[in-house]
Amino acid sequence: MARTPLVAPDTYFARGDAFSPGRAVVLVVAFWAGLVAIGLPARVLDEFGVAVGLQSLAISSLRTTLLYWLLPSTILYVLGYLTSGIDSPVSSLILGAWALVPALAARVLWILLLYGAVLLDLEPLFVPAGIEYVLSIVFILLACGWAATIWRVGLHHEFGLTRSTATSVAVLTAGLCAGLFVVSLGV
Repeated sequence: MARTPLVAPDTYFARGDAFSPGRAVVLVVAFWAGLVAIGLPARVLDEFGVAVGLQSLAISSLRTTLLYWLLPSTILYVLGYLTSGIDSPVSSLILGAWALVPALAARVLWILLLYGAVLLDLEPLFVPAGIEYVLSIVFILLACGWAATIWRVGLHHEFGLTRSTATSVAVLTAGLCAGLFVVSLGV
């Protein structure tokens, strides 16, 4: 039996305990802690080895966590409600929390890619202008696509939506989220 919907969502959401609120809490806290951990190397250490600005990093990471969790959850709830599928905001929050894993994975891969470019000391001649923006969009689309796959299966199993309706709701939610995240990058 699958322990997570990240690889085998059909098997996972067929379980009776797939929509456990405890799992959602763990995912949200783990995402927030992951963002803080990713941001720590960028912080300057004071003479005692303590990261300067740790409180602002924690608050900023909390805002990002809430945005990445609540925005898709709200869109899933509204669209699911309109299609007569979701009647519980709690279930949409639980389903929305699973999108945090692809978002964190995309962020970690993006940072590793940037770190690799710095380590390789790539010359500006070999790196096209604006590539960071293009790659950011690629990683956003990959994370939202992965999340849509998870949401589609969760909407079908938990809320009884037909596969086509679940796919429409998941893709529309992922598209709206991706659009908002891309717009937030600026140009």
